Amino acid sequence: MSAAKIEYSSEKFSISANTDTIETKTINRLTCIWRGKVIDNRQSIKYSWQFDWKECDEDIDGFVGHVQVKRPTVSATENVRFDVELRRRNQIIEKVIVNVNSFPAPDVAFDYCLVPVYALEDEFSLEEMFLPSEKTDAVLLVDGKKLHVNKAFLSFHSDYFTALFSSKYKEGQLDEIPIEDVSFEDFGLLLSTIYPASVFPTDKTIEKLLELADRFLIPSVIRHAEHHLLRNSAIQHEKMISLADRYKMKKLLEKSIREIRNIEDVKKLKQTAEFKQLSKDTKLMILDELLN
Repeated sequence: MSAAKIEYSSEKFSISANTDTIETKTINRLTCIWRGKVIDNRQSIKYSWQFDWKECDEDIDGFVGHVQVKRPTVSATENVRFDVELRRRNQIIEKVIVNVNSFPAPDVAFDYCLVPVYALEDEFSLEEMFLPSEKTDAVLLVDGKKLHVNKAFLSFHSDYFTALFSSKYKEGQLDEIPIEDVSFEDFGLLLSTIYPASVFPTDKTIEKLLELADRFLIPSVIRHAEHHLLRNSAIQHEKMISLADRYKMKKLLEKSIREIRNIEDVKKLKQTAEFKQLSKDTKLMILDELLN
């Protein structure tokens, strides 16, 4: 089941010592009650977000993503962003943020991006997926466990396995072919992404999938990952650019760079660890976008 992310950006609201409920909003049957109040002798604002998804798909086990508070400062707009994980209905997320401006507090807004987590994912069994059958003709030994696979199927998807199963290589003649330096769970997840009973990428698995897809030369897994990142991901913008650059995901890279709005966005990006790892070509693309 493919998860569709839910995104929302509020209007601006004024917060005071007497404020309680700021806004109640339902997006795609996910209800959020936003509350806020000035505290600490007007030095801070205490926010809370109460999320409820009782009207959503019964298979939804929760949400992961981020909440971001947007408030003006003297010279620009400051964004305070934090990750959230919702595992129970009517869960309340609280955050105290220092008021950087003189009282009264300026108008503030918030946004969120949340991706559903489906309970069905917990029922997935790697052991059952790689049991022997009339369609399997090879055994891969990973982390001390056996995966029964089909040579032609894996060779179709990967030049790595084409070479591995070739008669020119010693490993291709073994009854059980060892795959080193990878865990059974990670390798099984990699293969399950292209198997008929596909397991879809998530924000939790995406980096490991891309790493292994690059190592084992499986471009279809990278395409699955790019589709997730383009449509269903709540991963931070700088990480998105980094992944797109590292694994040559052209559509994702172009989209992520187009989302850079001004010089302030570039300054924030330049301060991250991810920026230092970007290729020269990607840095030039960012500069070109800014100039345009």
